[in-house]
Amino acid sequence: MGKKMISNQNIEVLLPEINLISSEKLRHQCINALLDAFETGGWNWDNIYLCPVSINKVSNRDMNHQIDHVRIVIKIAISMYDLLEENYKQNSDLRDTIIAGALLHDIGKFIEFTLKGDTVSYSDSAKLIRHPLGGAIIASRNGICDEILHIIATHSFEGRESSETLASMIVKAADEIAFKYIKEFE
Repeated sequence: MGKKMISNQNIEVLLPEINLISSEKLRHQCINALLDAFETGGWNWDNIYLCPVSINKVSNRDMNHQIDHVRIVIKIAISMYDLLEENYKQNSDLRDTIIAGALLHDIGKFIEFTLKGDTVSYSDSAKLIRHPLGGAIIASRNGICDEILHIIATHSFEGRESSETLASMIVKAADEIAFKYIKEFE
């Protein structure tokens, strides 16, 4: 029996927050980018929850799932943005950008990590291309706009010297908070 590939419908089950993106075009671009990353990295419905947040920085297996991490980062980022917008009574139209940026910020992990037998390890290309760059490349080839590519490319330490937008700051902070929370309970 073959491995069940991840489809558009599966993505909505794995990452229901994708439906919070109001732009149908952006939502479809995100779905296509995710499908591309899953296929390129060899991830399918049977093994997707084995993809970790980190191979060597998180030892708590119950909290080391990339899909769960992405969902949490989306929720934190949306909460931050909505709170700012509500309290400052401004509408910057960044909500879709922030949701898509949070959704795709770690998309490169699906090509940075690979399964070798039953063991998750770094892919051969990971020595040269870490997940922020790999993720930006995958997102770009699926039509994702520059502002979201910027979020993906700069959310980790590689982006420390890069310019920041409000959207990139929110997603980066949400990612750091979620990761710090995992580390707190090691």
